[in-house]
Amino acid sequence: MDSSISIGMGTGTGQFIRTTDINVGEYPCGVDVGDLNGDGKLDVVVTNLFKKRTTILLGTGTGSFSATKELFVTFAADAVAVGDFNRDGLQDLAIANGNNVSIRLGNVNEINVLNNNTSIADGDNTPTILDSTDFGNALIGGDNTHSFKIKNSGAVNLSISNITLAGGDSTSFVKGGINFPATIAPGDSAIFTISFSPLTAGLKATTVKIINDDCDESIYDFTIQGTGECSDSGNNIWLGNTPDWNLATNWSLGTIPIACSNVIINNGVPFMPEVTEATSTCFSLTLNNGATVTVKGTGKLNIIGK
Repeated sequence: MDSSISIGMGTGTGQFIRTTDINVGEYPCGVDVGDLNGDGKLDVVVTNLFKKRTTILLGTGTGSFSATKELFVTFAADAVAVGDFNRDGLQDLAIANGNNVSIRLGNVNEINVLNNNTSIADGDNTPTILDSTDFGNALIGGDNTHSFKIKNSGAVNLSISNITLAGGDSTSFVKGGINFPATIAPGDSAIFTISFSPLTAGLKATTVKIINDDCDESIYDFTIQGTGECSDSGNNIWLGNTPDWNLATNWSLGTIPIACSNVIINNGVPFMPEVTEATSTCFSLTLNNGATVTVKGTGKLNIIGK
């Protein structure tokens, strides 16, 4: 039983340099080509004889196909023709099935992302407070959350398969408010959130990538940024009851230093501090009168403000 069609790549001289067989389901019969999703690349439509199905292969422009879609008709699909039957600029399908011809008018979805009723362009890499892609300042360990709207301004459903935060300081941002996959009906929208939660001081930036099935914006991406800053948590002075940096009772404030802590180590206490954990941190470190800090083994002391 044959279940494939053959694609021959032409040389322009009436010959073909290679042939690729593509599985399209049982009993392929009628075949036509056209740009069905408006991306400027030819797609292939195949009817499946004795089946109530028509297979659509979305072309990549290289002789291969990125996705397969199926249309179902009332009776066994026989022949197919592609054309703009209603003159709206979109390719439509005429599918012969039984004693009928089914006309399927072409439509597309269209993704748009907004904040504060301002569109955020696909590929935008200039964050601004006007569309909330610039989160402004946030305290280390704090949280600044913005909401973004994904709108489908097309005529068919828009599918969102994932949203990722890629590159740069992605760990300073957290997405939420949406489950995947998400389907957005024509004219509707979905909301997702991004929280800026800086771990250290300074400018932080990353790229938001919205993975969707818009034919020409399937990865809708834009840059976001924010600035982490320290609050004045006062001076945390080493008491030195034991050598353990990560023991709260060794500090004057009764807490282990954090990224905003100004640490002061004075000589003359029972023990000088020893750092044994890789997550030890402070904003500034002052050593008075020959005081020392020893980093041991896999320990690490990250001084944010240096």
